[in-house]
Amino acid sequence: MSEVLTQDEISQLLEAIRLGETEPEDLKPAVPLRRCRIYDFKRPDKFTKEQIRTICMIFERFARFTSNNLSAQLRSKVHVHVASVDQLAYEEFIRCIPTPTLIAILDMNPLNGKALLEIDPAITISVLNHILGCPNGFKEPQHELTYIDEVIMSGVINTMLPNLQEAFVNIAGVKPSVLSVDTNPQFVQIVPFSEMVVLVTLETKIGNVEGMVNFCIPYNTIEPIMSKLTLQSFCSSGMEGQSTSGVSEDVLYPTSLELTIEVGKGEVSFGEALAMKAGDIFKLANKTEDHFTLKVGGVDKFKCKFTGGVYKTVRVIGESDLGWATLADLLEGRVKMDKTKMDVNSIEFPKLNLDSSSGNVSNLGILSDVSMEMSVELGRTRMLVKEILAIGEGTIIELDKLAGEPVDILVNQKMIARGEVVVIDENFGVRVTEILHQGIL
Repeated sequence: MSEVLTQDEISQLLEAIRLGETEPEDLKPAVPLRRCRIYDFKRPDKFTKEQIRTICMIFERFARFTSNNLSAQLRSKVHVHVASVDQLAYEEFIRCIPTPTLIAILDMNPLNGKALLEIDPAITISVLNHILGCPNGFKEPQHELTYIDEVIMSGVINTMLPNLQEAFVNIAGVKPSVLSVDTNPQFVQIVPFSEMVVLVTLETKIGNVEGMVNFCIPYNTIEPIMSKLTLQSFCSSGMEGQSTSGVSEDVLYPTSLELTIEVGKGEVSFGEALAMKAGDIFKLANKTEDHFTLKVGGVDKFKCKFTGGVYKTVRVIGESDLGWATLADLLEGRVKMDKTKMDVNSIEFPKLNLDSSSGNVSNLGILSDVSMEMSVELGRTRMLVKEILAIGEGTIIELDKLAGEPVDILVNQKMIARGEVVVIDENFGVRVTEILHQGIL
């Protein structure tokens, strides 16, 4: 809003100009300064500051794991930490690394793209010297890498990649692998030179030798998970994905967990459960075209389909919408549950005398309409946590039952009968063939 001068103020200004005390140029309105910056179309910013910080935290976790991993493998003190995280053009990255140098081309499955891992020649030679039993200098720094050297370094890189997989566990189920190894960066072009990349530089020290390890991840590779690159996603498990019990993942991997294949669920009343007998048929909520649910440790995790065979087997076709946040959450039973649903297991029913001669039998009418969850299980098996983490689309899982054996019928998560799967209209159902317990109280 412009300011209106009074007549006295106008007269004072005119008098000041006449006497030469004020120049007319001084009366020009001031032009407000605008904060602006030049936009470089050759180097557009494709990563936000929060995404850069999240990537930095991911690789800080990778650096911690790698420090421990290489220290044990080389039997020497190794320290790795993140020096910088920048976004730049792929051409700039290629120009800033030495020639020759060790470059591993990584497949970032299931992401549709590749990444590069470049290791400084000084670090490469130091690793080779430690592995070959001469940490004080069997190979000189200017030594050209032989085919055997490249094979050895490929093995070292392969031992580092599980650390990268674990670092990304809260963001995406990345399973990197080495496609090839090269020494001339000019011959390595995984994206156009103008493509933007995120460059993570790790300062690495092995004994007295210092150098850099660079991770180059193109934008088109990481684009599918850009929306997940937030601090909230990374820290969703608490303590940056570490086991809240203080137990390392290496200790947890040999642990075995029970896997259950669930055909479907339904509801029965307390009275129907008590009166259940052979020949009864119950309709489930799952339709015949629906998938089965593979539960790990009692938690829905994968979708699967029945494949048949001598033993009951299923093929994993995808991941469930639900699941555990982290491995630690699963093992410690801290899984997010829908608090709006009533947990029938928490209801303590009175121990009633079911003898018809007793007067207490009439009290069953109070509970007869209580709704209870019924589930039908195809079978179960046990697998190591390390094997469970490797489950993906197409994985075949063999259960502990023969193809002709009946399915288990559970009410309120307690197995009370066995039966066979039937189809009712367009839904799955179950026909009771054997009662295991007369009543569930």
